[in-house]
Amino acid sequence: MTFKELKDNLLKGFVPTDLLIFVCKDNHFLADQYLNEICIKAGKEANTVKSIFEPTNSALALVFDYSSAINVVRTEVFEEVAEDYSIFENTIVICDKVDKKILPLVEDYIIELPKPTEGHIKAYMQVICPELLPTDINWLYKAANGDIYKIKNELDKVNLFYGKTKKEILNELRFNTSSDLYSATIFDLLEFVAMNNRVEIMEFFKHREACDFDPIAFTNLLLKKFKEILLIKHRSNVNLKLLGITDWQAKKIRENYPYYPEDYLFSVIKFLSGIDQDLKLGRLDLPKAQLLDYIILNVVR
Repeated sequence: MTFKELKDNLLKGFVPTDLLIFVCKDNHFLADQYLNEICIKAGKEANTVKSIFEPTNSALALVFDYSSAINVVRTEVFEEVAEDYSIFENTIVICDKVDKKILPLVEDYIIELPKPTEGHIKAYMQVICPELLPTDINWLYKAANGDIYKIKNELDKVNLFYGKTKKEILNELRFNTSSDLYSATIFDLLEFVAMNNRVEIMEFFKHREACDFDPIAFTNLLLKKFKEILLIKHRSNVNLKLLGITDWQAKKIRENYPYYPEDYLFSVIKFLSGIDQDLKLGRLDLPKAQLLDYIILNVVR
């Protein structure tokens, strides 16, 4: 059975009862999810066993009905030899690989599971927590370094709450400097301002104490960003190498950033250039948080 056939069968409500050997080299997350789905659809619980032979040879078989469960063997290399593998019903093996010696005997039972991609993981996040915005999903994926187990652990906590409270819980993690998920960076704020994302900008305003950013650095980076938007979205003969950006970065600006009229971009660049000069000459004697507020409120449309 192929991975696609397994998915299609489960979507149709058909639960396989034959031996399944899930082979997943880098990550067992998908195997665990499909095991869980099979258990739900079959109305059975997963029962961990050390060997595919345990349900038939173990003394426990006299008191435990193994047929009422999905028997699960977890191993790095599956190498158990049997004369007939078709007798091992309701049994799932989760392994990194299958020993070459038995490979020809079990190839009909093997399902190669793909390593979850960033797209798969983000789609999964949206499914189990539909209240999340794309920016929430991107943040959590980045903060957890794409670790699907860590992401699921955090979303399980969030899902204990309801509605808008879920986002509030996420933001507590995001802006809590003692949390290992803290990731309120100057680059996030720059991106939200350049994208005119008022929802996320307001979250930064609410958590100023966690955003101790240098106003000069912020101004310089934001000025650079708006210059890039002007040149890439309004000029056709830009030399990307001179700008110091890649084709991929230019494509992202063209496709993802809002369209801003030239006069607006010129006014923003002029304003930020003036702020940059005033900061360097010490003419803006304001606390960091107020300076950032002043800069952002004069740039966001």
